[in-house]
Amino acid sequence: MGRDPNDGDFANLGNTIGAKTHTLQISEIPNHSHAYTRTSPWSGSGGGFSGGGNTFEISAQNTSAVGGGQAHNNIQPSRIVNFIEPNFQ
Repeated sequence: MGRDPNDGDFANLGNTIGAKTHTLQISEIPNHSHAYTRTSPWSGSGGGFSGGGNTFEISAQNTSAVGGGQAHNNIQPSRIVNFIEPNFQ
């Protein structure tokens, strides 16, 4: 990784940064929820079905939203080095 004296993470030669693996935390995944269908014993009119002597009500539900959409480490294991860039003019 090239040295950048203006960025504290990349300023010191020889420092190692990054990670070979990273397990996402809940705060790092996009905010989302999941849909599911719930069945429960039915008592009332409309919206239910009967089968096998039991009557059930079906309703669409969503889980609570989770995830914070925060940033996470995405740098492979690296070492801070100086690069020499030639000027071929």
